[in-house]
Amino acid sequence: MIWHVAAVLVLVLVGLPLIVLPSWAIGVLAVISGALCAGGIAALSVPVLTAGATLAMTAYALALSMADTPPHFLMAMGFGVALFLLLEVVDFMGRVRGVAIGVPVMTSMVRYWLAVAGVGAGLIVGLAAGAAAVRLAAPLPSYPAAAVGAFGAFVAAVGVVRLIMKSPARPSRGDAEVAVRGEE
Repeated sequence: MIWHVAAVLVLVLVGLPLIVLPSWAIGVLAVISGALCAGGIAALSVPVLTAGATLAMTAYALALSMADTPPHFLMAMGFGVALFLLLEVVDFMGRVRGVAIGVPVMTSMVRYWLAVAGVGAGLIVGLAAGAAAVRLAAPLPSYPAAAVGAFGAFVAAVGVVRLIMKSPARPSRGDAEVAVRGEE
């Protein structure tokens, strides 16, 4: 079942750039990134998956820069949440390969993923609301506004990383194998 979740997340990452701008160049990038993501999932290799996700993000950024329309807020947020969840799900699959996973463990992991994704999405919404309030209160020239936006994105990223780093330690693959064999 968890393989299906990863496959749907890859489809989101590959499909959103094509929704923004259906073109041949974006399609080629989407196919290559989808193949890399599929290879990363099949091999349970987070580095290969990261390469595919990075290429999908590049395709999304290229589609946004080439499109004549402004970026859609919810679409960008969905892309980021899907990217985070994909990396987390495949990392978890690699850690528990060959181990029977109980319902309480899976429930706990799903709760953890959804909580972190929700906090990230909440930060994005909060930053967007703050940016809109600043823009309405005191219109800034475009360059300072871009600097303020970049600083806000940096602060949000640092906050999410700190939240993840404070989360309870997840067992390594070796710990899971010891627990299955019953050794201490």
